[in-house]
Amino acid sequence: MAPKKKVVGTVDIPLQDYLDLVSSGELSREKQVRLAKISEQLEIFLSFLVHEEFFREAINQFNSQSSVCEIHIVDGRVKIDLPDK
Repeated sequence: MAPKKKVVGTVDIPLQDYLDLVSSGELSREKQVRLAKISEQLEIFLSFLVHEEFFREAINQFNSQSSVCEIHIVDGRVKIDLPDK
């Protein structure tokens, strides 16, 4: 696949649209941080509930059906992996 070429030029947009665009980037970064914290807390909570032998089959079945994340048990702790897209 050929690398994309940069387009040089200018675009005029209303100031409010520009400010909305800037704030949406900041909001996205804040949500990423919150998601990471929530995922970590969910991993801790699930680690308290899970006994590896009992849930291994359910986790394997979940992983085979999920396209969003994978759950693993590492050293008795639940880890949720969110693959980069």
